[in-house]
Amino acid sequence: MPDQIKPIIGALPHGTSRNQGEGGPSNPPVRPIAQAPHRGQKVVLSLEFKIASMDSRALSLDSKIDGIMDAQTFMKLDFGLYKRAFYEKMDTMAANITSSQTALETSLIHQFTEHQCRLLVT
Repeated sequence: MPDQIKPIIGALPHGTSRNQGEGGPSNPPVRPIAQAPHRGQKVVLSLEFKIASMDSRALSLDSKIDGIMDAQTFMKLDFGLYKRAFYEKMDTMAANITSSQTALETSLIHQFTEHQCRLLVT
């Protein structure tokens, strides 16, 4: 019989040895303390352990994915803030350029008309 199936025998009563017979007035019968699991039970326990291990790994991966998604969401929002600020500054700069161009055109037109008036007077 394989060792996995044999019962595990508890400690013998004090003062007895294995060579003495079981039972009798001075030797009570030896009882098994526990029985080793059968091969099928070991396989089931091994599979249960592997399933529990995979569950914990899946939970760990799930939390890591959540963390990455949170970071990605934060970066999208953060990028959105920078993008809006960039476009606001670009709009402000475009408005300043348009305003400066209009002021420059007006100034040039006034100078041109003054110059033409001087030419007509002379």
